[in-house]
Amino acid sequence: MPGLNSVTVLAMVGVGSRYEEKSKAGISHFLEHLPFKGTANYPTSMDLAVAIDGVGGKHNAFTGKEYTGYWVKVGADKLDLALDVVSDLVLTAKLQPEDIDKERGVIIEEINMYEDQPQAKVGDVFEELVYQGSPLARPVIGYKETVGAMQREDFLAHWDKWYDPSHVVVGIVGQIPDGTRLEKLVEQYFDKGVKRAGGGEEKIQNSKVKHQMKPRVKVITKETEQAHYYLGFPGISRIDPDRYALGLLATLTGGNSSSRLFNEIREKRGLAYYAYASADVNRDLGSFFAFGGVNLGKTEEAVKVTMEELLKVAAGKFDESEVERAREYVTGKLQLDMEDSSRLAELMVQRALFEEKVETIEEVLEHYKAVTVDEVMRLAARLIVPEKMNLAVIGPFEQAKIEGWV
Repeated sequence: MPGLNSVTVLAMVGVGSRYEEKSKAGISHFLEHLPFKGTANYPTSMDLAVAIDGVGGKHNAFTGKEYTGYWVKVGADKLDLALDVVSDLVLTAKLQPEDIDKERGVIIEEINMYEDQPQAKVGDVFEELVYQGSPLARPVIGYKETVGAMQREDFLAHWDKWYDPSHVVVGIVGQIPDGTRLEKLVEQYFDKGVKRAGGGEEKIQNSKVKHQMKPRVKVITKETEQAHYYLGFPGISRIDPDRYALGLLATLTGGNSSSRLFNEIREKRGLAYYAYASADVNRDLGSFFAFGGVNLGKTEEAVKVTMEELLKVAAGKFDESEVERAREYVTGKLQLDMEDSSRLAELMVQRALFEEKVETIEEVLEHYKAVTVDEVMRLAARLIVPEKMNLAVIGPFEQAKIEGWV
């Protein structure tokens, strides 16, 4: 990206919460926190912070259900520093017992924070339903009980098994100085004499969800000022041929402020502050869902209107103009996102980790442009099946009452 003055280095490890044993739920996320407490070249968190702050850079990490990422963004002339920091985070974390104990309290408070944020928590409740029977049903952050029980040997074993070079993709995006041999630089910085046993390449275990024959409902009864809900269905994998049609389907259904759900639920009826739709994709499983934040007295109406709109979409009651508008939104947003080196790094590194071919942005745009109206309609009918509906609600309601809505 020659127009930038910055560069992002991202190392993504192919492990996330779905690969954990139930008794170790949350260990991938917990481990992601620990390298920032001290590594070989940056012995303390302050040493690391000073190194990055001293050049006006940014650094962070993230954990998903299938990956863990560590990144640094700096001026282009500080590429070596970024590579040194990221490689240290992935390869040479100290994992000191005292740091583990301190961070344990931080993560338990993070769990408490999510418990107090129904808008975020309701997504986890929905995943418990739609991925029932699979480790994908568990929250990435884990549970207080599992986080409280983890010991240093647990982290060492997880690190040794998964943080092997065969599970790591390194991406460098931004302005690359002329004549820079990136492969040589990566080899130089990631060759720190660290050996891993590996073994994390075994097949995904227990990945199949329980077969669904009727709607599932789960209510978290909580005194709130607003009700929050997710209503959705099992989806498709990240490599399904229909994944580009899925992007258009989610967009025309509820992907933006001109979408069906936003217009019907918020603009026309004034039922909710937010009303959207989206999709989740993993190696083999996914979901398609609508979600909203609703006035307590209008929750039932909002849920029913959401279902009505989804059934209209399933019946193909949309036209080519809606698909075209969704296509223009998706492709336009993708092009804007690609102006951010961090966003581009995440997209391309994920593709390198999970797909056989890493396509250019131009190729991805062509896939979206090639999706037909018929393909979107077929996918909608395939996914939006009433007996496979899952409804999660957080608010001052009883389970039996919400079950009566479906």
